[in-house]
Amino acid sequence: MNPQILVVDDSLTVRMDLEEAFSEAGFAPVLCADLASARTVLARGAIALAVLDVLLPDGDGMDLLAEIRANPALASTPVLVLSAEADVRDRVRGLVVGANGYLGKPYDRRDVVDRARELIRQRSALPGGPAPLVLIIEDSPTFREELRAVLESGGYTVRAAGTGEEGVRLAAQLRPAGVVVDGQLPGIDGATVVRRIRSNPALRHIPCLLLTGSVGTDYELQALDAGADSYVRKEEGTEVVLSRLATLLRSAVAPTALERQLSPTGPKRVLAVDDSPTFLDAVTQELRQDEYEVFRASSGDGAMEFLAHQPVDCVLLDLVMPGMTGEETCRRIKALPGFRDVPVMILTANKDQEALLSCLKAGADDYIPKGVEFDVLRGRVRAQLRRKQYEGENRLIQEVVSTLRKSEALLGGLFESAPDAIVVTDRDGRIVRINAQAEAIFGYGRGEVLNQPVEVLMPDRFRDQHGPLRRSFVADPRRRAIAPERELWGRRKDGREFPADIVLGPVVTEEGVLVLATVRDVTARREMELALQARNEEVREISQQLWQTAKLATMGELAASIAHELNNPLGTVSLGIEELLAQAPAGSPAHRELKIMEQETERMARLVADLLQFSRPGQQQVSTFEVSEEIEKTLELSLFFLRKRGVEVVRQFAPDPPLIQGDRQQLRQVFLNLIVNASDAMPHGGALTIRVGAGALADAAPAVALEFADSGTGIPPENLSKIMEPFFTTKEPGKGTGLGLAICRRIVHEHRGTIGLSSAVGAGTTVRIALPVHNGENGHHLDSG
Repeated sequence: MNPQILVVDDSLTVRMDLEEAFSEAGFAPVLCADLASARTVLARGAIALAVLDVLLPDGDGMDLLAEIRANPALASTPVLVLSAEADVRDRVRGLVVGANGYLGKPYDRRDVVDRARELIRQRSALPGGPAPLVLIIEDSPTFREELRAVLESGGYTVRAAGTGEEGVRLAAQLRPAGVVVDGQLPGIDGATVVRRIRSNPALRHIPCLLLTGSVGTDYELQALDAGADSYVRKEEGTEVVLSRLATLLRSAVAPTALERQLSPTGPKRVLAVDDSPTFLDAVTQELRQDEYEVFRASSGDGAMEFLAHQPVDCVLLDLVMPGMTGEETCRRIKALPGFRDVPVMILTANKDQEALLSCLKAGADDYIPKGVEFDVLRGRVRAQLRRKQYEGENRLIQEVVSTLRKSEALLGGLFESAPDAIVVTDRDGRIVRINAQAEAIFGYGRGEVLNQPVEVLMPDRFRDQHGPLRRSFVADPRRRAIAPERELWGRRKDGREFPADIVLGPVVTEEGVLVLATVRDVTARREMELALQARNEEVREISQQLWQTAKLATMGELAASIAHELNNPLGTVSLGIEELLAQAPAGSPAHRELKIMEQETERMARLVADLLQFSRPGQQQVSTFEVSEEIEKTLELSLFFLRKRGVEVVRQFAPDPPLIQGDRQQLRQVFLNLIVNASDAMPHGGALTIRVGAGALADAAPAVALEFADSGTGIPPENLSKIMEPFFTTKEPGKGTGLGLAICRRIVHEHRGTIGLSSAVGAGTTVRIALPVHNGENGHHLDSG
């Protein structure tokens, strides 16, 4: 539905003329000849705008204006006063009561429509205002009407044009809230339409949405380069157009007062001040030929009263008037806030040079004799308004430049004071800017790296990889942190490397995409991570030791309990065997069987003693002996076991090896454990090589060297460091306790010897033992336990 405009005027000619003008502009005029009918229309509901005459048959139009402003439902309605009254005080009264604008009769219908459209547009930008007007420029009637229906259902008022030329003309006339334009049009295309709208200061703030049936980024870039605010493909549907348009209108910024003031398309306001009605009529008629909006005052006091409520673009001022002179009026106008730059032109029949200089000193911008042709007067007015516009544009440019400089200084300060290094490169990877922290971290001065490839800041091993990565970023420019799983390093000027975290971000400029890299030296963090990792490993080892200690303590308690439970029955059995041996004849079968039972009982007692020995130190039984003999005795006990497994024993004993001093039973337990482990590693047979010879300890002291080498399955590398820990075993559950090698290590260490192990999967395992030869120290150490 088109916006309704109430026209209240007692002149039938005026009503008919404005009805035609507003209808052509897309409004719905409602005509009233008096106040009574106007009040009836207002009682039916809100309107978009009211045009009021002052003198009406049944009252004063200012009274109706006051009623509108006093009614909460109508208070925000724009009101344009249209009257033939020449007294400026009546115009001031209308502005004081609440008129949004005041036009004199005779009027220019285009001025009336433009002023009404601007007032409605300003109101539509406020919350609760009438539906925003959207202009559709589309040559397809089907799509145009489909889009019109969707936009109207979304609460918009819609006007449409079928060509680009018509669309530009309607945009200038209607000043819509938004424009939706097809990219492909007969005549000028959509991109050209957008450019023309953007080139008009009065229209450049209007959001433009460009439609196209084409697919691809080239079309989108073309649309945005033309100045379009957004871009939608037709295939996405009218609902997407509605949604995108709503987003644009929500973020649209209305033109500033300065932009409206500088607009060359809007009518300029001229105040003519003269005590001669005849001259005022002539000046008004001449200036309206140039589409100026002319206000009139008959005195300096009237001019000052008017300017207190209504800004203007230029003042024509008679020098000689009753009351306040033109010179004094000029001085006071220039003293008003906001009027210092408004051109004031003095008109006079006096050609006195002193009067000219006096007026110019008072602030007048021009001095025009009244006898000149009106064409000259109009030309001088145009020149002053053009100068005012240029000065305003220059001020605007200076303000923008000043703002940009302040922003640049602020951004430069932030750039320089950033705690991280910042390196900016162009699309070819050449450095265009670095900050102070980058100089500090990398050690280069700015002059040394500007225009240099960014690869100078990275180690050689990364340089070949960087080119493809940089090109992929330029092809898809978005902020990203380089993947944390990649280890990144920077290179300082002196060649030292440092670990770094790097975040990349695009900077879009007219010259193309720049790459902003934020680099953080994480050397300290990496050192803390390594220290924390070492500390965690230390804690883990301590925890493991505590856990093993707890297990050993538990095992000690269990061993003591088992020993207590087994020793008593073993003692009883041993006594019984001794009595039976005493009774059995020597050499008899019974005597031989009893001797075997006696030996096995003694072995069981030794096993219990070994368990007790592991749980707590026991009393050593020290003697001097030859190691080879004890190995042979151990092999005799293991012969059946080795034969069953198919293990061949290879003896490589040196003749007359040195004697050692130690506990025979403990060392025999060591040899037995090693032989059993070797046979377990060769379940399908193999060779066990045992070597005995001279050797040396770490301090070069003489020693007996022992080796037990099997040809079994071997031990995986990851288990070698744990193989001698208590309760660690590579055997199947239930096949081993994990105590054998731990007992061996303890016994060897108590004999001041060394024990080591080497193994390879599939190549077997070799255990090497070095025991010190007999000297007083060894025996003393064992005796002291």
